[in-house]
Amino acid sequence: KLCQQVSTNYYKYDGFIILHGTDTMSYTASALSFMLENLSKPVVLTGAQIPIGEVFNDAKNNLIASLCVAGQCQICEVCLMFNCKLLRGNRSTKFDAWHQDAFTSPNFPPLGVFGIELEMEEEYFIAAPKKRFQTHLKLFNNIVVIWLIPGFNSDLLRGLVESNDEIAIVLSFYQSGTSHGPSTMKLYQLLRDAKNKHKKEIVLMSQCAKGHVDVYASHAGNESDAAAAEDDVVVTAGTGADVQKEEKQQTDNG
Repeated sequence: KLCQQVSTNYYKYDGFIILHGTDTMSYTASALSFMLENLSKPVVLTGAQIPIGEVFNDAKNNLIASLCVAGQCQICEVCLMFNCKLLRGNRSTKFDAWHQDAFTSPNFPPLGVFGIELEMEEEYFIAAPKKRFQTHLKLFNNIVVIWLIPGFNSDLLRGLVESNDEIAIVLSFYQSGTSHGPSTMKLYQLLRDAKNKHKKEIVLMSQCAKGHVDVYASHAGNESDAAAAEDDVVVTAGTGADVQKEEKQQTDNG
């Protein structure tokens, strides 16, 4: 519905503000960043840790800051405005449930910060699109996210991998890719089968807030396995952001 409302009113307004609950705001911002393709104006999500009806709250400042961004800034993307920081929507994540500084962007700097004035970092802005605005309303929801731990038995994934259902599998690694023990090699073989034989989409991500998973490090000295891993597995950096798709969007728009 949010996507449809922006699409219906897209040519009537210079920017959009979406008031949203904080628990799933980063999820919505990430989804909208891909559903609203070739944006040429800001779509700003904001909310509050303390409701606006309370005497002391953060809702008013967040809303006023969002109005400044949506009305004055030449930003061509979905953003998240919270506690004086403007974050790229698909790079944001909620990391604190108890304080006003609730959101962060571990692997990408803020697009802007409110101090005495609004200080914008224009070098990080996505370039204005060259193509016409369009929306993608169909969502794929068959996504399984698995948080791996040391000693994880990769055979537990076999049922998912060999199922006839169309499934995307997201694996959250506790390592950076430096392990090359038997259990890791077995897991990578299963992932190759998932991609090649069963046509499953695979995403590897790090459990660390910063950094990325390096499949080459897991196959040091084994060129064929490393090449297979590169071809077969989609690797993203950090937590929750589809970096390769987002970078492709920047390239297409630039």
